[in-house]
Amino acid sequence: MYVRVSSRSGRDGDRFHSPREQVERAKALVVSSGYVPGDVFEDIDVSGAVHPSERPGMSRLLAAIAAGRLVGVAAFSLDRLSREPAHGDWLVKEVTSHGGVILTPDIPDAIDSPTGEFQFGVMLQVAKLYRAQASARFASAKERAIAAGIPVTNRDAVGYRRDAKTRRYVPDPEVAPVIRELFERRAAGAGPTELGVFLEERGVVTSQGSKTWSKPAVYSLIRSRTYLGEIRSGEFVNPVAHEPIVDEPLWLAAQRPSATPPPFRRGGYLLSGIVRCKACGYCMQGTKTRHGKRLYRCVIRHAGGVCPEPARIDAEVVERHVVDEIREHTTVHRPQSKPPSVAPLEAALKVAERRLAQVMAP
Repeated sequence: MYVRVSSRSGRDGDRFHSPREQVERAKALVVSSGYVPGDVFEDIDVSGAVHPSERPGMSRLLAAIAAGRLVGVAAFSLDRLSREPAHGDWLVKEVTSHGGVILTPDIPDAIDSPTGEFQFGVMLQVAKLYRAQASARFASAKERAIAAGIPVTNRDAVGYRRDAKTRRYVPDPEVAPVIRELFERRAAGAGPTELGVFLEERGVVTSQGSKTWSKPAVYSLIRSRTYLGEIRSGEFVNPVAHEPIVDEPLWLAAQRPSATPPPFRRGGYLLSGIVRCKACGYCMQGTKTRHGKRLYRCVIRHAGGVCPEPARIDAEVVERHVVDEIREHTTVHRPQSKPPSVAPLEAALKVAERRLAQVMAP
């Protein structure tokens, strides 16, 4: 049984079908069709325009069908499976190629027949049209909300809370002074680790509800222009949406707390953003020991908490291993053709050198 929700934000009305509601309807359809309900696979906050193979829940479901653990997929409605005709056609072929069935209340009975295939395509085109219209309405509503000073985000900025009547940001009397002091400390030269400890000691949680402040979370807060009284969403910006917590001189000072440029680091890290810690799953940081040895290490503190077993590895070892693997699995085919003549380039170079000498002469 498959559940998909494009977005929870602003969809608590009649048009929002909760995951529980989708499961109940799919389960009833499975039982009435003579099958046994299996596991529930969910994709929450995933658009219907995303290819089925790129959705985590749907990918696991399709793998279970291919392995013979499940005999098909059931959903609340056809648009839960896809809103793109080409994607829907791919999904049907993928499921039926393994002998699977697709069950939705609005799917044609004989989907593999010419008539059924035509009806299926028309229904997906209608679903695509609805998605395009909904996107246009949402963009218009978002523009009006930003102009009215109403943030269009699922998570409120730390240090602010919503006014019950206007839905606009107002400074939190307890947290806002802490945020201002954070900017003052940053402007004075405090680093992200020190600032993260400062927030944790004062009981301030991230916008996601975590008690742990990672370096990226601290940097994200400091860079946010929300604390200047500004809200934005894409191309829509309102620079005077609510009361600011910091003024612009302090905000700018916090962006560049030191006039001294950071030291240049020689030697890059090939696997930055790729190699991950096994214990926590977060990307490892490329750094050096005090003796200049390059390595990758887990930064320990993340938005999700503290890593239980921080990993570290010699950069030369892991990079050499990856490069060797790439070379082993890569074959380069060089075309057997006569190399191009460089004579015209050499002639042009001589002309350019002569002109340069003329220009530089007294």
